[in-house]
Amino acid sequence: MIGIDTNILLRFLLDDEPTQGAMARQFMSERTADDPAYVSAVVLAETIWLLN
Repeated sequence: MIGIDTNILLRFLLDDEPTQGAMARQFMSERTADDPAYVSAVVLAETIWLLN
């Protein structure tokens, strides 16, 4: 299982930088039930904090 950090999650959600946003979308689209990704509570808290 791969852990997702705040930067990847924000790039995926915001798509504010085209190159990095595309890489984040590609990374997320490659996740499957056999190869999942993990978002920790800390990453969620940081993401929410940064989006406010």
